[in-house]
Amino acid sequence: MNEELKMVVDTLISEMSKMEARINKRLDQQDKRMDRMEADVKMYVNGLVDEMGRMESRINEHFEKVDERFDRMDARLDSMQHEINACKLASDTVNLLIKISDQHEIRIERLEKKSGIGKMLPIVN
Repeated sequence: MNEELKMVVDTLISEMSKMEARINKRLDQQDKRMDRMEADVKMYVNGLVDEMGRMESRINEHFEKVDERFDRMDARLDSMQHEINACKLASDTVNLLIKISDQHEIRIERLEKKSGIGKMLPIVN
């Protein structure tokens, strides 16, 4: 019986070794598959990162163009503000001159009435 038991044990060990070899072979296949999948994922991620970089560049170019437009608009607004201020100043100056002219006119009329000169001189327009 001892011989039979030894044969059974040897057979079990042999089968276990075969099973272990099959399992190791499957594990190796799975490792290779995982390596391929990992390489594919890296490739996809790198592709996405590259595309995101290109997209970022395009967006930055667009923002730079928009910034340039805003800068030009700001310059035009500044120029227009200077022109508006100049127009206001000119308008205020004209109003002041009209007021001074009206005051002179009133003074001249008073002087003419006092002196009687207004009746002698013809009015020319």
